[in-house]
Amino acid sequence: MASDSDKGAKRPKAASQTPTGDLKRGLRTNPSNPPPGTVDLKRGNKARRLQMIDYPEDEPLVDHKGRSKPLYKPQTQRPQDAPWRPTRPVRLLLGLFPGLRLLALVNVKEGLVYLLLGILNLIGGVMLASRWASNIDRVQHLQLRRELLLGHAAMVAATVLVFELLRLAGTLAEPNRGPRLPRVLATLLFPSAFVLWGSVELIGLWPRLVEPVFFAASLLTLGSVPGALWCLFDGGSRDEDQQRLLRRVSGGVVALAVGAGVALVLSGAEPIAEAAHHRGFALLPQLLR
Repeated sequence: MASDSDKGAKRPKAASQTPTGDLKRGLRTNPSNPPPGTVDLKRGNKARRLQMIDYPEDEPLVDHKGRSKPLYKPQTQRPQDAPWRPTRPVRLLLGLFPGLRLLALVNVKEGLVYLLLGILNLIGGVMLASRWASNIDRVQHLQLRRELLLGHAAMVAATVLVFELLRLAGTLAEPNRGPRLPRVLATLLFPSAFVLWGSVELIGLWPRLVEPVFFAASLLTLGSVPGALWCLFDGGSRDEDQQRLLRRVSGGVVALAVGAGVALVLSGAEPIAEAAHHRGFALLPQLLR
């Protein structure tokens, strides 16, 4: 016979054996048309998708103790693809054009802006360079001052500088961990080398103006070599031994270039001085003799 305490105790409710009871406790169908056999469980601020368990027809829905078996299980999440980690040579190739590495690895929207600006700048530079010969013929035909060609050359050099600045801006927009000064110095390497070559070719147009530009471009080219080497051999590495090696290699290249220049001046490079004088240089032949 049951005691009075047993009569006053509440009998626990039997667990629901159909999905109807579970739906009343928080399961709801997803309005965005979920896959068949799935529902969304929402409890408080948390929501997760459940998947119906497919039991065989001959298997009972209760266990040996009379408890109902679970009807749903958490839906298996799709494995996310691992992020693309390009090798060092691939990163260098992607960094040759403005915004291309930023577009491929970090942010598509920002990288696309730099990429389009780089394409427009490259098209403008190619068009200016292709009209150089026609401008020379026009100046000679109209008997204009030859110094006007320096303006055309300056515009071509400006497109080269803008291209490198766009590359620098795209690089700085990436989550880099290394110092930024070597990257800024490396940006000046190609424009200064281009101006250095152009000043040798155009020295005869206006020697008093072009020769100081030649010396300035020489210093910029020499100073940007360490930064270019730093970026080329992954100067942002956290390995202290590698950073120390990069500093030694960069310093050695600069010291070697300076030593070679000093040795050339002291030894007297008469053939080079004669060639510079023939080109139109005035101060450079005096330094070499």
